[in-house]
Amino acid sequence: MKHLKSQSCTVAMVFIVISLSAISCNSFKKTNPGDIQQVGDQQNEKVFTDDNTVAYSAIVNDIAQLSLWNIRLSELSDKTSANEPVKKLSQQVRTDYQNIYNKMQGLAQEKAISVTGDISDGNKQQMLNIQNLQGTRFDSTYCALVLESNQGTTALLNSLAANSTDTSLKEWISNMIIMLNDHLNMASDQINIYRKPA
Repeated sequence: MKHLKSQSCTVAMVFIVISLSAISCNSFKKTNPGDIQQVGDQQNEKVFTDDNTVAYSAIVNDIAQLSLWNIRLSELSDKTSANEPVKKLSQQVRTDYQNIYNKMQGLAQEKAISVTGDISDGNKQQMLNIQNLQGTRFDSTYCALVLESNQGTTALLNSLAANSTDTSLKEWISNMIIMLNDHLNMASDQINIYRKPA
C-alpha cells in the first residue's frame, strides 16, 4: 500500500511540474517587433502575462531604444558633418527622437514597465564603424541609417497604435509619423545628391 501511495505521489508531482511549465510558456509568448532590444523585453515579460500587454510593453521598449540610437547618431553627425543640410537633418532628428523617447518613458511609468537606457550592442558596433568616416562618406552613411531607422520606428509606432485604445496617443503617433516622413524626405534628397555622377 505504501508503495502504491509513493507511486501516486510521484505521478502527481510530475503532472504538476509539466502543467506549470506549460502555463509558463504560454504566459510569456509575444511577438518580437525586431531583434532590436532584449533586456527590457525580458523584464517586461515578468510583469505581464496578457499577450497584448506584453506586446505593448515590448514595442514601447523597442521604440525607446531606437530613439536613443537616433539621438546618439545625430550627436555624432553634429560633430562630424560639415554639410549644412545634413546638420539640419541631424538637429531635427535629435529633437524629434528626444520627444519620442520622453513619450516612451512616460508610457512606461504609466504602465509600470521598464525601458532600456542604452543603445543595443549592434548599434554600438555601428557607431564604432562610422565614427571615423569623414566628408561625403559619413554624410551618405548617416542619411542611409536615418532612412533605415525611421522606417523601423514608423512600423513600431503603427504597431503601438494598433495595441492601444488611447485616442490621444494615437493622435500623437500620427503627428510623429508625419515628422518621421520629413526625416525620410530630407535624407532621401541628400542620398540622391550623393548618387549623382560628379
